[in-house]
Amino acid sequence: MPPRATPQLEAVYTAVESGRDHPNAQQVWERVRRHLPAVSLSTVYRNLDKLARLGRLRVLRLDSGVGLYDAVGRTHDHFVCEQCSLVIDVELQSVPVESENRLRGHRVLRQSTLMYGVCGDCGADSGAGAIRS
Repeated sequence: MPPRATPQLEAVYTAVESGRDHPNAQQVWERVRRHLPAVSLSTVYRNLDKLARLGRLRVLRLDSGVGLYDAVGRTHDHFVCEQCSLVIDVELQSVPVESENRLRGHRVLRQSTLMYGVCGDCGADSGAGAIRS
């Protein structure tokens, strides 16, 4: 039986899916509280976890240990600025898995790349080579 779609579950999903950013749990909680003022932070965490298990959200674990949330939609990768923590979606070509022998019989279900560097704004501020798109 599929999990019950509660107002809290849908509000948490909407809080992540409606933005173009990659919010952490605290930011999701603040967004959800605008519509459901009595919702607790623990309820938001439980629903984020449930949505991730259902495959509706992806959790990006940064080197700092912070989890950021991204609505699952089109396949994409991420760039993380090591100075300001900006996270942006990027389109990369997938690396084809040529042979299951390379993975010793394991089956690839999805692929994700996290790239770390310095964003254009931070690069310009520090005089380092800025990334331009």
